[in-house]
Amino acid sequence: MSELKIIGSMEEALAFAREQIQAHPDRDLGAAKEAALAGRRRRYPVININSGDSSPLPEEFQLDPVIPDLQMPPSPAADLARDVLNGLRPLHQGNPAGIGFGAGGRGTGTFATLFGIPLNPELNNAPAFTLSMDELLKAPHPDVPNAGLMPEMRARIELIRHHVPAGVPIGLPDIQGPFNVAHMLAGEEVFYGALTDPDTYHRFMDRVTGVWIEAVQTLLGWIGKEYENPSDRIPRLRECSVNLVSPEFYEEFILPYDLRVASVFPRLEVHPCTGRHVFEVTLKNLPVAQIEAGWMEGVCASFMPVEEALVRIGERPVVLMVFEELPPGLDGAWTVVKRHLDLYADHPRMLYSYFTKPHKLNRAMIRELRQRAETYWAERYSHDMD
Repeated sequence: MSELKIIGSMEEALAFAREQIQAHPDRDLGAAKEAALAGRRRRYPVININSGDSSPLPEEFQLDPVIPDLQMPPSPAADLARDVLNGLRPLHQGNPAGIGFGAGGRGTGTFATLFGIPLNPELNNAPAFTLSMDELLKAPHPDVPNAGLMPEMRARIELIRHHVPAGVPIGLPDIQGPFNVAHMLAGEEVFYGALTDPDTYHRFMDRVTGVWIEAVQTLLGWIGKEYENPSDRIPRLRECSVNLVSPEFYEEFILPYDLRVASVFPRLEVHPCTGRHVFEVTLKNLPVAQIEAGWMEGVCASFMPVEEALVRIGERPVVLMVFEELPPGLDGAWTVVKRHLDLYADHPRMLYSYFTKPHKLNRAMIRELRQRAETYWAERYSHDMD
């Protein structure tokens, strides 16, 4: 274990964080993603395994670094320094981490607030209600920089820029994607309204998409190039609601608006929310730079297996994020992880993220699983780095 340190300033917090990322290249999230996007082979697998266990970590399972004690008078700068140190907590459990800040927001419902709909904190900050597409169109066009949570996010960005030196990235909030936002705003009307009242539907989607693009551009402008998170150059489109429609519906009624986004941001990261047909139709039609595949239990749409996803990607320079739920038991989990690690031999544009539940894999099993993966990777791929 590292000797417990005392942190007394933002500068010391950032210096400690940089030291820890440099000392743990096997858990450097930014370096792994950069290598994958470039198609460059990396020395470490950099695997994330989320167990969903939020209970205190017993000392025998703690890894370096021990999070230092922050001793600063209460202030915004102290809060930000605490954010820096808390950002290292994934390292404590063996998971990847990086240094940076978020722009704020309230999760998935953040962009819905731009249209005047409040969020319900008792429903995980989902929109408190929906309105009809016609009602939303009759409302004044949002004044994007001053709408919803935008002023709050601007204040946070300015606070970070004031207290933190340039070069420390500020990431976008959860921006979802135009159709996900439209679904949150108007509910199920976006599905049947596209067929029964296509004129209203297209005017509504046109407004939502325009506001979405303006909001992303505005946030990036406030953040500034010197604080820009490299990942935000490839905005992440969440296509969860596309799982509720057919590929034909997507191509006719949603794709035109995703392509409008692509005309502004020519490389996109796609979250298909496990859906096989969502994976296929977005990969086919959009300028995808990164996409997810993998199995998870209890989803509403059929999933895209990792092996088949790589076949569909073919020679395209697309990063595949393996996002999969692990089966119970160490041996079953290792079988899945090893199969995915073997695929890296022919597909260096791969990243690995897994999740499980404490009753399926306890902390001792996860530690052993990680050690097996790292040892196997070193034995199989270290010669590629010589």
